[in-house]
Amino acid sequence: MDKTIKKIIYQINMRLAKLDFESLWTEFHYFQYALYDKTTVYLDNGDITVWDQRFIGNTAIEFQGRLLAIWNIGEAKIKDFDVFTAKLVHEMFHAFQKEKHETRWANEIHGLAYDYNLTNMTLKHQENEMLCQCFEAYDQRDWNDFVSLRLYRDSMYAANVRYEAGIEVIEGMAQYIEIKALRRLNLVKGNKALQDIIKTLKNAANLFPIRKSCYHSGTLLCLVAENAGLTIRHLIGHETKTIFELISEAGEYKVFEAEDENVETNLEKYELYRQLTLKRTVAKATTIIEGDFMLIGMDPLNTFSYQGRIHCRDFVMYQDQETSKLIQQACVLELDAQNHIRKIYY
Repeated sequence: MDKTIKKIIYQINMRLAKLDFESLWTEFHYFQYALYDKTTVYLDNGDITVWDQRFIGNTAIEFQGRLLAIWNIGEAKIKDFDVFTAKLVHEMFHAFQKEKHETRWANEIHGLAYDYNLTNMTLKHQENEMLCQCFEAYDQRDWNDFVSLRLYRDSMYAANVRYEAGIEVIEGMAQYIEIKALRRLNLVKGNKALQDIIKTLKNAANLFPIRKSCYHSGTLLCLVAENAGLTIRHLIGHETKTIFELISEAGEYKVFEAEDENVETNLEKYELYRQLTLKRTVAKATTIIEGDFMLIGMDPLNTFSYQGRIHCRDFVMYQDQETSKLIQQACVLELDAQNHIRKIYY
């Protein structure tokens, strides 16, 4: 194994050894991890193997009969080992969710159809601001207003809110564990990461795309509940309620006004970004594939839909008869009503 990789793994392992995983979440435990680049996979026990298509993105995968947290170290240098180790713990939590047979996963295809309606986005921004306020200075009236606003928005945009809640469960909880791990490793860095989350949520520009925003709202929901003495811990795999449902009660809600020029401006920018990005990728395409393919993998954080087409920034995996195929570059997909890929531009 390369000396540089050995040093990286040593630094990570030294920090992981300091963490009590069970104290982060009930039954949570250490999972093996692997770092990889375009050609090589480096396992935490010193083993090395050749890269294959399973190693895509930063996530948790099945590998040799076990769950493995993985991270692509070919994309950027590690600037801070405390921060990086906490991010690996985030991916280990995804392995834990899979091990426990978590059922509350968001439907990412439905997420691509998220309705970026101005009223919805304006209310969502108000909701995020209220949630930040509840974290910074908890008050029961503020919390009641936050709950009321989400219930009001759910009454009009149920599919949107359902998708957001799924991301809050899967990614919000994992980021919550990441923040807790980082605060154990270095309190100052952990608190700074938390303040960055709050700053991000308060900025209307960061509503777009919605998926990443829900990492942050899910994390803050967990932290607000923790600070308010509400029960947030539960047995993953047995619980069907979302984080919001666990710490709130359904009931009557108030009607809220929805007007914010800043949100409207940022929505217009996002619409233009999607239009131009998709148009450029199709115009630059040198290959067009047509057929009937099953979509089996994409990076939902960097994928969007626009006018019936789907733009994948980094990669897409699809099934062509008996063979799974991978395109590792920007591409545009056309899907049919059954969500089968009919055409790929790249």
